[in-house]
Amino acid sequence: MKDYILRYMKRPKLYLRDRKMGVIIARSANARDCSFEGKNKIYANVCVSGSSIGLGTYVSSNSRIHNSRIGRYCSIGPETVVLAGRHPISERLSSHPCFYSSNQQAGFTYVEKTNFNEYVYADSEKSVFVDIGSDVWIGARVTLLGGIKIGHGAVIASGSVVTKDVEPYSVVAGVPSKIIRYRFDEATRLNYLEEKWWEKGEDWIHSNIQRFYNDIN
Repeated sequence: MKDYILRYMKRPKLYLRDRKMGVIIARSANARDCSFEGKNKIYANVCVSGSSIGLGTYVSSNSRIHNSRIGRYCSIGPETVVLAGRHPISERLSSHPCFYSSNQQAGFTYVEKTNFNEYVYADSEKSVFVDIGSDVWIGARVTLLGGIKIGHGAVIASGSVVTKDVEPYSVVAGVPSKIIRYRFDEATRLNYLEEKWWEKGEDWIHSNIQRFYNDIN
C-alpha cells in the first residue's frame, strides 16, 4: 500500500496515464522504474522493478521480477521469481559472498572490491537479467535464472527452474527445465515467428479474431 501511494502521490499524472492505458496495479503491489505498454495488470503482492512490460501482459500475485524485458500478451503465473545473482560453486574455496562481493549481502564483507561476476545478463548491453518474448505462458512458482532468453510462444510448466534459453513455441518443465514437446509442428512455428501477430495492431486482431478461438487442428 505504501509503495502504491508513493507511486501516485509524487506523480499524480502517472495515475491518470496508467488508467488511460488500462494499466491496473494492485494496492499491495510494488512497481518501480517500470514501463508499461498498456492493458497490463499487476496483481497483489507483486514486486516488479526496472522492467518493461508489453501490451496485454499480466503478472500474477506474489511474483518477484527485476530488470526484465517482457513481451506482449504474456501470462506470468503466481510466485514467478527472477533470480539474477549467482554464487561460485567450483571456482572458489567458498560460495559465501563475503569472500567475493562488496555488496555485504550478509551484512559484512572481507573484500574491498567485488572480484566475481555475480550477476548474469540476457543481453550484451547488460540491461536485463531475463528477456521474455511475446505470447509466453509461465506457470505458477517458476524460477528464472539470470542470463536466459525465453522465445516467443513458449510455455513454462509450473514449478520449473529455468537455467538456460527456451526455444520459441517449446513447452518446458522440470528442475532444471527440459523440452517436453513443441506446441506446433516446425512449419507452423516458423510461420508464426515470421508473421509476428503480436506486433500487429488491435484493428488487425479484431479483424482476425476467429483465428484466436478456432482450433488450429
